[in-house]
Amino acid sequence: MSNILITPAITIAGGLVFFGLTQLAQRFGLDPITDLRQALGRAAYVVVYYANVYESAGVKLPDDMQREASKERRKCASELMASLWAVRFYWFFRLIRLPSKKDVKLISSLLMGLSNESGRGDLEELRRLLGI
Repeated sequence: MSNILITPAITIAGGLVFFGLTQLAQRFGLDPITDLRQALGRAAYVVVYYANVYESAGVKLPDDMQREASKERRKCASELMASLWAVRFYWFFRLIRLPSKKDVKLISSLLMGLSNESGRGDLEELRRLLGI
């Protein structure tokens, strides 16, 4: 009789422990990596979408378009840094093809430079780092 109750109790307890561990791994490991990858994808999107703003040499674009592009690049750079610091054990997850912390910081810095209109010459480096 007691064996009939102990076996399901151990099975349920084991299932709860396994569920808890997988939730911890997802919340503290996989979710921050997904956020970082999404931020990198957004950075690539912003570079491509607003390419006309910083590649239009000699063409005067509307001020509101320049402000919008600058705001989006700055926002994207900030999201990248926030996502980078959220990833715990970065050295371990670097093994699954995450860019180095140095590269992510450089991407953020280049985006910020473009936002400030001081980094026009770094556009090719930014594209290389983002793989676009």
